[in-house]
Amino acid sequence: LAVAILPSCIFFGFGIEKILDFFRTKFRFKESSAIFLVVCLMLVSGFPKNVKGRETDKIIFRQIGELIAKREGNHQVINVAGTSSKFHRWVSFYANLHYPGVFFQKDMGITGKTYEQFIDNLRKNKIRYFLWEEKQWMGEHFDFLHAGYQQDFNELGCWSHPDTGLVILFEVIDSV
Repeated sequence: LAVAILPSCIFFGFGIEKILDFFRTKFRFKESSAIFLVVCLMLVSGFPKNVKGRETDKIIFRQIGELIAKREGNHQVINVAGTSSKFHRWVSFYANLHYPGVFFQKDMGITGKTYEQFIDNLRKNKIRYFLWEEKQWMGEHFDFLHAGYQQDFNELGCWSHPDTGLVILFEVIDSV
């Protein structure tokens, strides 16, 4: 790559020199004004890419984590159960973002082959939050949404994302 880039700098320099000559002769700019204008044009050409938000569709994971953090207050590490996915890790990260100590992401993946085992494990481990992701959950675990979860969970929010499908945050009732 360097073999191609370094020799091209000569042509780039000649091009800039031609542009400077054009501004000096056509518009009668001083050399310093022409250089300033060319530098400004170079900076402005890269500006839109740097101003545009990156991965703005991922904002929902931050919102979910901040909702949990707001409810808990960040006095202790907040464990969030869910499938082992990068989205689950992002939610856990944002939920513990302002925790004053050291936060170590434990794998709070799905434990239990049945709904009853799952809810017992959540309560035994004192996990207050569960993040359900449609595309991660379907076909791999028991049918959570049709398991009669209303007596064990409060639904705190529902979001949609192209990578995960429907995302629902639940609070476990009587988990503390």
